[in-house]
Amino acid sequence: MKLPVDVKSVVMVLFLSAGALKSDAVIDALPIDYTLLMSIILLISVVVNLAQQSKSVPRAINKIFVLFLLFLIPVLWTSSTPYAAEKVVRLFTLNLLCTIGALVLFRTLTDLRRFLNAAFGVSVLIVIDGFVKMCMNPGLMRLSGDAATPIMLGVYAGIALLWSFLLTMETGYWRKILILPQFFFMIIMIAAGSRGPLVSFAVSLISILLICKFRIKIVFIGIAMVCSMVLLILYASTYIDLPVRSVTRITDFVYGDIAEKTRLSYWNMALPYILHTPQGIGWGGFGIINGETGRFFVHNLVIEIFLEAGWLAGLFFLWMLLTALRRVINIATHSQHTELLGIATLFIFMIMMAIISGEITDSRWIFAFLPLAFTAKKFIVRSLPTKISAVTLGIPQYCKSIG
Repeated sequence: MKLPVDVKSVVMVLFLSAGALKSDAVIDALPIDYTLLMSIILLISVVVNLAQQSKSVPRAINKIFVLFLLFLIPVLWTSSTPYAAEKVVRLFTLNLLCTIGALVLFRTLTDLRRFLNAAFGVSVLIVIDGFVKMCMNPGLMRLSGDAATPIMLGVYAGIALLWSFLLTMETGYWRKILILPQFFFMIIMIAAGSRGPLVSFAVSLISILLICKFRIKIVFIGIAMVCSMVLLILYASTYIDLPVRSVTRITDFVYGDIAEKTRLSYWNMALPYILHTPQGIGWGGFGIINGETGRFFVHNLVIEIFLEAGWLAGLFFLWMLLTALRRVINIATHSQHTELLGIATLFIFMIMMAIISGEITDSRWIFAFLPLAFTAKKFIVRSLPTKISAVTLGIPQYCKSIG
């Protein structure tokens, strides 16, 4: 019997979720920093799995090393500020670890499913924490968890929503039960008042329909899910005291009245520096040119890399991102494996979040999904028991046809 999760998937998700968990009262009481603890455990898991693997490390690791080598070059002219120093350390430890870790630990479709199940489980715990806080503290202006910020709460609600939606598409009546908690996930997303996760969720949901070529069953489930959530939220709003400021932020966004244009001003501020500084201004440089507002990052991962790491690093990262996205969408469209649909959908969700409000050291989910999406075709081949079965199923011709 295949377990829904395993140790390595749980370790990876707990590591990726460190930012949303480490301020929890119980975790904060640990004698060692939670992020450091999970980094050590993840590193041990990667080393053990490398030692146990009979085959060589996937060739995609070479491109990862090239990417981080390009990230290393602007360190030479990075300013010696505390933020810049911390950013460099986190980039070349935490980000690099989760990128290589995902590539090494997850090699089959079963591994992917367990990873996504673990992400769903941790997300549900974070959402429950937010829901309990909202119920126990009526009159909140905007919801956040004990450890998770409002935007983090929205992100983990989005993870739970998207993976549970994909599971309801599978056969088996028990999976249809997952439609019920989706109401709570959406309530928390609205209560958090973060518009980025809502927009990212909408784009990802549309992407599922496009990837699945608008199959009637999936369209029906998607429409039924959205309509049911809207009706239930309207009904629940008379009984649940939703945070006022969060609701206002969402309704203003729906009606197009967005008063806050801070992100656009940051992007406009960065553009001249990108055009005139092809080598990059160095990691953490935006905090220096934007010293007046006290904001240290530009709230857009792609712009941040072009601005601080330069054109070469930015173009290579953008190529890897777009190539990975194309590959995982192609393979998910043709194979219709729920695991690959999950990787494609959540990868799109995280890309949208990174574009709307991303910072490179807080975008570890992107760096974990990147190698999985980049090597998506390999999951089909690795999951076949023998070469004979591959020929029987026509997998080589199929893989060749999708590039």
